[in-house]
Amino acid sequence: MKFVDVADDPRAAWLAIEGRNWGDGLPCIPPTSELVEAMLGERDAAEQVALLAPSDEWATVGLVAINAVMAGCEPAVLPVVLAAVRAAGDPAFNLLAVQSTTNPATEVLIVNGPVVRELGVESGAGCMGAGGRTNLTIGRAVRLVMANVGGARPGEGDSATQGFPGKLAFCFAEAEEASPWPPLHEALGRPAGTSAVTVVSGSGSLNLLDTSDDGEELLLAFSRAIAYPSSNDYLWGGMPLVVMGPEHADVIDRGGFDRAEAQRFLFERSTIPASHITRSNRRSFLEPGRGELYGGIEDDTPIHVADRPEDILIAVAGGPGTHTVYVPTFGDSRAVTEDIRA
Repeated sequence: MKFVDVADDPRAAWLAIEGRNWGDGLPCIPPTSELVEAMLGERDAAEQVALLAPSDEWATVGLVAINAVMAGCEPAVLPVVLAAVRAAGDPAFNLLAVQSTTNPATEVLIVNGPVVRELGVESGAGCMGAGGRTNLTIGRAVRLVMANVGGARPGEGDSATQGFPGKLAFCFAEAEEASPWPPLHEALGRPAGTSAVTVVSGSGSLNLLDTSDDGEELLLAFSRAIAYPSSNDYLWGGMPLVVMGPEHADVIDRGGFDRAEAQRFLFERSTIPASHITRSNRRSFLEPGRGELYGGIEDDTPIHVADRPEDILIAVAGGPGTHTVYVPTFGDSRAVTEDIRA
């Protein structure tokens, strides 16, 4: 790692970082050698974590640590950042497309397991918004790595037409104790009692307000909200994320739906006819990407938001209130879950 000399002043150091295009527009912590060493602990700075696109450069533990310092992370959260970077670098996530697309795609991080309580990752009220220092610094660190090592800066590697605020930081924990179902990472194959982070290629978010106390009616309302023709998930068959507030999850559970049954209901009821998708999108994306799956696509072919019910991810998070958040995805990307290694 190479260090540069700057004025011994926090503002001057931040402006020097911005001047070198290493930041994200927000004030950051200057990554001094002492802070980077404290972040690393006994880890090998040269150890490779993931090969990132579009730069085709390796993110090493040392480079991740530098960006974690700039993001304001405590050393204790570095294992979460490293796990998220590993997940994003998994070929299944399709990082090159996620990073360079004109869509507002970004890494959405869902943290599960004992590490949530140990590190104070927020899962309750406002967990996706302001105020959660641990959430925001973890999410920001991953994004800085994606820009500084992965080479995805706005207009330079990152071609997002508008982007959205989640491209600064998007990290939260699942509210496992408030959920009527097993944690998300267990549903995705991780053993009970382990800690993991799941990375999803989120492309915005949509708030779903509904005061229904009928589980089936509530799921039907969600299905209708999910079904919009310009969604990438319908073009490629993605892994969209439904983050249910605990009150909604309780209504659905009392209505007799477990997670798998809720996924199946959403899968079956959120279809749209192919005729609702523009001819251009059908010709350019839908037919080449999913035509074989459907055995050909006609105007009345019902198109699903995902290829399988289990590809609709359901997590529980948030505080009091009858709200759920729908996170559509880039589509041509698979969610990846990585263990958080102590």
